[in-house]
Amino acid sequence: MQQEQAEQQAEQQAQQVEQQEQQAEQGTVEAIEREEAEQDVEAAEPEVDLDAHVRVAIGRYTAGLDPQRSGSQTNYVNGACTFDSGMSNHPETAALEPNLVQLPEIVDPTNVIFHVTSGVVFHDGSPYTAHDLAFNFERVSSAAEYHQGGETSDHPNEWASARQAFGTDNFASYSVIDDLTMAVETPAPNASLAGSIMSGAVRHVSKNFVEEHGDAYVDAVFAMGTGPFRFVDSDPDVGANWTRNDDYHKPRDGLTNPRLPWYKDFEVQIRPEPLAQIAGIEAGEIDAIYNLPTDVVEPYRDNPNFKVLYQPSGQPTHYIMFNTHDSVAEVDGVANPFLDIRVREAANLAINRQEIIDGLLTGSEGPAFGPYRGTIGYPGEALESRYHGYDPERAKALLEEAGYPDGLDVDLHIVTDFQPIVPIMALPVQEYLEAVGIRTTIKEYLSSEYFRTVRTFELPGMFWFFTNTIAEPETVIGSGVTESGFYAVSVYPETEIEELYQAQNQALDPAERARLLAELYITFYDNYSWLFLTEVSAATMTAANVNWPVGSAELRGEGTLSAIQKLKT
Repeated sequence: MQQEQAEQQAEQQAQQVEQQEQQAEQGTVEAIEREEAEQDVEAAEPEVDLDAHVRVAIGRYTAGLDPQRSGSQTNYVNGACTFDSGMSNHPETAALEPNLVQLPEIVDPTNVIFHVTSGVVFHDGSPYTAHDLAFNFERVSSAAEYHQGGETSDHPNEWASARQAFGTDNFASYSVIDDLTMAVETPAPNASLAGSIMSGAVRHVSKNFVEEHGDAYVDAVFAMGTGPFRFVDSDPDVGANWTRNDDYHKPRDGLTNPRLPWYKDFEVQIRPEPLAQIAGIEAGEIDAIYNLPTDVVEPYRDNPNFKVLYQPSGQPTHYIMFNTHDSVAEVDGVANPFLDIRVREAANLAINRQEIIDGLLTGSEGPAFGPYRGTIGYPGEALESRYHGYDPERAKALLEEAGYPDGLDVDLHIVTDFQPIVPIMALPVQEYLEAVGIRTTIKEYLSSEYFRTVRTFELPGMFWFFTNTIAEPETVIGSGVTESGFYAVSVYPETEIEELYQAQNQALDPAERARLLAELYITFYDNYSWLFLTEVSAATMTAANVNWPVGSAELRGEGTLSAIQKLKT
């Protein structure tokens, strides 16, 4: 009996061994099949060329290299390639993510500690420290003390900051604790602090480099930062060149942009006309173009040699600001017409936005209601229910009620080289306004002059402007809505707008802040504070062998240039 049981056990063990051998053999076969399948996929999918030279065409290139100087800050390509911001944004949610600086440590409602990311280095090999962080906040507030003599003493006397609202003016006090730590105290709770001062609005420079060389050198000769590309050279009439910063602190397969670039060399070519840009991609001289007018890419949508993609414009919401400052309360003895809400309402009712959307744009855009619809607290449904609409007869009646039965004459100031759609859209806007009695003379500027002119608040009339796509609304309302904003051409101290702005900025509870922001947006819109125009879309066009992957909360543009992938052919 025992012998029989032993034989059965031996047989079972033999069967188990055989099964294990079969499973192992099957596993080996499956592993080989998987490996072969993976090799087939790799063979089928072209490999990214990490040594590629990527060429991008743009319509304009500002000569200045200093990302903080007024006028030069519009050299957005250089700003995003050579320099970096304090924090990044999540590609899908737009939530703040670490970059040069980690997410803030909140000590109490008015005290914050910022920890610098360890291991970040400038292109000259020197470390980025909390001393650099503090210096950048001082510099954009025109509070830095350096180079008080000699030929480089153009700060602060002749050096104007483009980012005044994002510096030490926000602090009650601040101190550098050590090389990696900066402490900040604010005068009151500030819900937007990190989202604004650490945003892409401020590109960080090296304290030592600026102090050694001076502002004139930094702006006109050489750019040096911590960004994903190292500056090589530039010619404002031709273009500029960069090469990959192989010491960049974020990996190419990481979460956020910018990242270690997928290619080695980067070239920007200046081609002012969109059709000339497209001709370059057809000739194989260009790899990618962004921010194109949507109509010019229509013939290429189904062409297998190119890829055409649509997205919101980099400045997706367009509007016109009425100058209501005391400096223009009267012009040649005549009262400023835009101080009367009836005139502002008439201007808004004069514009047939849907006709512009259907005729000049893609047909998918909507009317503008103020800040970009992707910002925190944007009350889309509430604003849409208040849409001003198109009513030219009512506009004429309002002008007559306001004391302008024969209409009025004003200047419309526009920038011609910032977005191609602006001078195109300005013509029908001019016609709509004239049809109700608001006769405009269009004054054209290049971007290098326009933004400085806007900030003076000295010229009467109307100024064409646009929002950005940053989720933190402070970057728009802090510059263009609050009475102290450096682009706040339209101010209305008799309304609740300023009170609501201050209240939302101190609301540390996200839900309460969103509620106050919604109330602010609605109040601002109901006041006809701007001439609200339309949203604007843009197109991106690449060669067939170029990928440009971005998240749903990102755009193909300066901030994601490092994500471009040129495939081996």
